Amino acid sequence: MNEIIQKELQEKLGQLLAESPLAEELKKTILDGMDKLPEYLIFDLLDALEKEKIELERIAEEIGAYLEQQDGDWLKLEEKQQEAANNIVDQELQKIEDEVGLEEARETL
Repeated sequence: MNEIIQKELQEKLGQLLAESPLAEELKKTILDGMDKLPEYLIFDLLDALEKEKIELERIAEEIGAYLEQQDGDWLKLEEKQQEAANNIVDQELQKIEDEVGLEEARETL
């Protein structure tokens, strides 16, 4: 492998490791042993870290969409509860108005 490609691979590997949730001790062990690893293991590691990054991004997007949906669901529930409470208040006010009207009618008799 020529030096330019090797340097690019090392930079990419370093970037992916920096973004990875792997334990810092494991990252250090990998980086310290890079010069001893055969190419196929380096490519396997790069592939695994790329897949990890893609999967974590996908899951993060799903979490974001789920939380957004939950916020919308809570908002809808809050609106329904407010509407139900308003209906109950309106019904009770109507009952009070009806009682006041009956009382005024009795007083005129």
